[in-house]
Amino acid sequence: APDEPLHFYRSYKFSNDLMGIKSDNPNQILMRKEDKRLLNSTYFAAKDKRPLLTRDNYVSEMSKLFKGSSSEEKSLITCKNISKNSYPISYIPSILGITIARILGMSSVGLIMLSRLFMLLIYSVLTSLAIRYIPFGKLTLGFVALLPISLQQGMAISYDGILNSLSFLLIGYILYLAYKKDVVTNRDIGIVGLLTLLIAPIKIVYVVIGLLFLLIPSDKFQGKKVSGKKKKHLIILVVMILGCLFIGVFSFARVSKAFVGKPGYYSLREFFVSPGSFGSLIKIFFKTFVRFPSYIESALGANLGWKEVGVKFPMLVGFVLLIFISALYEKGQEKFNLGLLKINTLFISVLLYTGCVLGALSWTLRSSGVIEGIQGRYFIPIMPILFLLFRNKSIVKEKNIDEVLIYSFAYVQMVSIAWVVTSCLFPGMMGVN
Repeated sequence: APDEPLHFYRSYKFSNDLMGIKSDNPNQILMRKEDKRLLNSTYFAAKDKRPLLTRDNYVSEMSKLFKGSSSEEKSLITCKNISKNSYPISYIPSILGITIARILGMSSVGLIMLSRLFMLLIYSVLTSLAIRYIPFGKLTLGFVALLPISLQQGMAISYDGILNSLSFLLIGYILYLAYKKDVVTNRDIGIVGLLTLLIAPIKIVYVVIGLLFLLIPSDKFQGKKVSGKKKKHLIILVVMILGCLFIGVFSFARVSKAFVGKPGYYSLREFFVSPGSFGSLIKIFFKTFVRFPSYIESALGANLGWKEVGVKFPMLVGFVLLIFISALYEKGQEKFNLGLLKINTLFISVLLYTGCVLGALSWTLRSSGVIEGIQGRYFIPIMPILFLLFRNKSIVKEKNIDEVLIYSFAYVQMVSIAWVVTSCLFPGMMGVN
């Protein structure tokens, strides 16, 4: 997955902290010799930090999966510490996986795989809770969570799996409170606040999902001292402020770097200091937005890994059609009036897109015509409610066809997996370079 070696370094550093292993040099971390070797191999990261997915690499590395480590391979060597401005909460599953693998003396490949397994387990648990709570669109949320790109990020040593599943759970729980539960208690408020604060340090821009809280009718709130409407807005304000303060305190260096920028790159500062630059900002915003269809394709799985392999267009069409049909009303479900949800979703989408674009400015060369670094997978957290925008009373399913949709999705998924695996192992046969 993209940047997985970087996230591995960070998880490894936190594993060292958990095990009480410290380096005398704060700019270095200690790592097992064979783990460092795997990081430098073409299986995990080639010279440009992108993996080389070939059959020989898979066979060579997977043959070591269940082998133990020799004393020499277990010896610790120093590596550069690149885990600054990162948060352990984003990597809890991979930290546990790495730590357990080291205690058990597993090989480097076993360590990587156990970490990925833990990531997938937590992703599955949080997503299952989201599906349980969301009052409608359960199949839509499930299908989005099972898209090739979602599964790739869900099991990768990365914070994306945690971010996506927490976002799904936040969406599911808020919609449960808004459309199903009769009374919203202080416990419910605390759960929404906690989920928002867990998301904030991972990527602050996704805190805007918490704005869905405004959908909850004021008469559902417990207590009469403060009117429901005022209480609701106060809660949202407090949650947003706390989230911003949390990320601001722990990530001041990162935010400052994006604001000031680097020579030859865009920065946020220039648009505040030089109002005349606002026109060029609008221009590059528009050119970036024109590329939105390509973001949709990549969000579905057109580009997996480092774009060296992906799902073919007919399969993507199959995924889109099935998710679209799953999002439609079923006869008898028209009682859910989603007008406000659609308006709120559009507003959140605009805020999220704007936040992602502004955040990516500092990575964009001035010679570039578009803002670099925007990827379709950034929109996975809100894809379930984006598809619900298409729910209307003109197109209604006459009967429950969930079973048909599930089997159809499984078929498209199996074809996609077969294509991706075959493309990696036998690229010449599949016409993949």
